[in-house]
Amino acid sequence: MGVHVILKPVMHLFNTSILKETITKYKDPAMDDQLDTARLVDPRFKLQYTQEEKREYIKQRAVLELLKGERATMVREEESREEAIGDASAAGPPAKKTKRSLGSFFSQPGQPLPTQKAECTAGS
Repeated sequence: MGVHVILKPVMHLFNTSILKETITKYKDPAMDDQLDTARLVDPRFKLQYTQEEKREYIKQRAVLELLKGERATMVREEESREEAIGDASAAGPPAKKTKRSLGSFFSQPGQPLPTQKAECTAGS
C-alpha cells in the first residue's frame, strides 16, 4: 500500500505532462489533416477516429492528392516520350546494314578474302 501512495502522484504528473505535450504537438490544423489522411489509408483505422464533420473533406483531399500524383506521372511520361522522339530525329535515319558473309568475319581488314579454289588446294 505504501508503494501505491508514492506512485500515484508521480503517475498523475507523468500523465498530465504527456497530455500537455500531445495537445500542443497536434494542435496545428495542418498536422491534424495529415494525420487524418494517414488514418484514412490505414486499413486498421479508416475514418474511425476522424471527426464527423471532417470526413468528407479528408476523402476529397485524398482523391485530389491521388489525381495530382497521377497527373505528375503522366506529364513525366509525356516529357520522356518527347525526348525520345527528339533524340531519334536528331540522330537521323538509322544506318543501312549490309549483309556480311561468314568469311568476312575471319578476314583481316585490307586482306582479300580467300577464294574457294585456294581453300581446296590448301587443304589437300
